[in-house]
Amino acid sequence: GIHSTMMDSPCGTIELPDCFAGQRRGGPFCYDIVDTGAGNRSVRCSSSSAGTTSFVASCNATEHSQIWQARPPWAGVPAAEREKQCWPRPGAMWRLVPVAPPAQWWVFEVAMYEDAGCRSPLSPRHAAALSDAGDPELAFDGFDGTVLQSPCGSFSCYVGMAFDTAVDVKCIRFLQSDSQQYAARGMRLEEWRGGGSGTGEGWQLAKTFENLPLSSTPITLLVHDDCPVFAPPHTWYLITESSGGVGDGATRVISCSDGSASSTTTCVNGRWSDIELTCSLDLPGGATGGVFTGESDASKGSGAILAV
Repeated sequence: GIHSTMMDSPCGTIELPDCFAGQRRGGPFCYDIVDTGAGNRSVRCSSSSAGTTSFVASCNATEHSQIWQARPPWAGVPAAEREKQCWPRPGAMWRLVPVAPPAQWWVFEVAMYEDAGCRSPLSPRHAAALSDAGDPELAFDGFDGTVLQSPCGSFSCYVGMAFDTAVDVKCIRFLQSDSQQYAARGMRLEEWRGGGSGTGEGWQLAKTFENLPLSSTPITLLVHDDCPVFAPPHTWYLITESSGGVGDGATRVISCSDGSASSTTTCVNGRWSDIELTCSLDLPGGATGGVFTGESDASKGSGAILAV
């Protein structure tokens, strides 16, 4: 398909072809609009095999013709083939792929969030819904009375969203059929990492969800694991500030009991970040102040603080 984009330039409208070839749904989200000064504008690929600064078209306000001129990688490429030249930027697309999909996969509603508490939705108004079959908008319209029906026997099923910029999905609310016949009992969350052929590019696994329940109400899927409860094992260390529970992004401020120093640890995908804390108080055994590391490995206890 072709998307016409209005530009504030002497060249007026430019027609941008669907991008991300090989996917059912494309869109203009593979392009960046660049102001090059003096009323000139350029369009470039958000990502491509030629690099993120690969310009595809330009408008020169000083040229008498004042039309959009094709630039590499579009130069010399037939219009019908131009959709293959540009890709979304890494982190700008996320999708759910069923494991051992049913012949028909019924998805009523999907919502993606940028926080672990599922409170800050990534708005579909600034994104394009993706699916390999059916109308993907039905899964992102905010109504659980509409359903995306994907014939997985004929397609490689997935449902997801493409954004104008890179995002970090931390929580998902998901409602599918509560019938075994139309439900996936496992799913992979995949993140788009760029259109090249190198290691770590293309679709990359972000999280696997297993043993999904058959439910008539939405289920919550946490992309990042919670951390264990952070409990300093010694009385000369105090938790003086706490926020975010134990979910991803939660923080704890750990202070010396005499108030001489403090440090902050953050929950990152199930692990408390290391901290270094030097206290001025006298420690047991005659030691005087030292550097201490907050161990984040749950197998060693919840937030154990070890002397270095």
